[in-house]
Amino acid sequence: MAWIESNQELGRHPKMKKLARLLSISWPEAVGYLHYLWWWALDFAQDGDLSKYEAGDIADAVMWKGDPEEFVNALLEAGFLDANEDGGWEIHDWYDYAGKLLEQRRAQAEYRQRQYSLYNDLRLTRAVKKRDGDICQYCGKTVNWKDRRGPDGGTYDHVDPYGENSIENIVVSCRSCNSKKGKRTPEEAGMPLITGGYSVDNSRNMQVSGRNTVEKSTITVPNLTVPNNTVPNNDDKSSNSPPPVPYEKIRELFNSTCPSFAKVLGINGKRKIAVAARWKEHPDLDFFKEYFERVEASDFLKGKNDLNWKATFDWLMNAANMDKVREGKYGGDRGGKRHGIGVDKKHSGKDDGNFTLSGGFKLATEDESSTEDES
Repeated sequence: MAWIESNQELGRHPKMKKLARLLSISWPEAVGYLHYLWWWALDFAQDGDLSKYEAGDIADAVMWKGDPEEFVNALLEAGFLDANEDGGWEIHDWYDYAGKLLEQRRAQAEYRQRQYSLYNDLRLTRAVKKRDGDICQYCGKTVNWKDRRGPDGGTYDHVDPYGENSIENIVVSCRSCNSKKGKRTPEEAGMPLITGGYSVDNSRNMQVSGRNTVEKSTITVPNLTVPNNTVPNNDDKSSNSPPPVPYEKIRELFNSTCPSFAKVLGINGKRKIAVAARWKEHPDLDFFKEYFERVEASDFLKGKNDLNWKATFDWLMNAANMDKVREGKYGGDRGGKRHGIGVDKKHSGKDDGNFTLSGGFKLATEDESSTEDES
């Protein structure tokens, strides 16, 4: 469930004052209508694009009783709505937060589905437990499978957090290490899979600690091989896992291919989740190169439009926006009007002062209470 944290500046900012004046209402009323618009969009326009809605739809959404076109025009002139290249409307700066929320929701949904599939695949979990026994593959402690909440409880971890449910990518882990590693690879978390506790007998790796003594197969994941934990295994074509996400190469490719845009200095946090999601869909650097070339060729995306709006790297990594760019929807400057509502070029798409929608409110989701495999 999402919630909105309103900045105290919002109630007295010049943009809010302007909206109240244009609609001949009080400031508190203007704040309320704007919040109703944001709340409604979370459910019915999650990408912030209102193009499919009429002015009357938007007025109904916020319970505005006056002229619908007057209400939408006021939002445009005050800078809370932008006109897009298709002649529709978009909520100003919506992707800065709502886009990240959608990526987070998508990632959580994929995680829950993957967890459901994993714990219902008894054949896989039995094979992993047979190989690893009761030993956490990160810290070496003996896990307690009956403890379903404590740090020493036993669970399963995805070595590659974005990899599939496979014998090569699932290991036994204690809940403490599982939570600490989170959505990172062992290298990123500084938590290499253990090599101690195993003796190498010629071609066999035998587990000598833990309750069971069984033959231990080698765990192979992109750029990591354990228990030897030695050199990158780039020549191993047998793994079905997708290639690791080349964050740095994608960053460099964007900076070199799109010189007209602000350079990307780093890919981390929620931006990293978005890039990983796009890589999972298109695991090919040539795809990203062609995509960035199309972006650089678009005058509209570079800011040559009536709105003085310019795309950002985060905006480009949104799934819906990527599809629109690839479909050629930003290949020309088409600006315009919709439903007879004019767009004031002097105000549309611009900020008054330093205020932006991102400064007006923040979106977040409730933290997951469980520490179960946060990969």
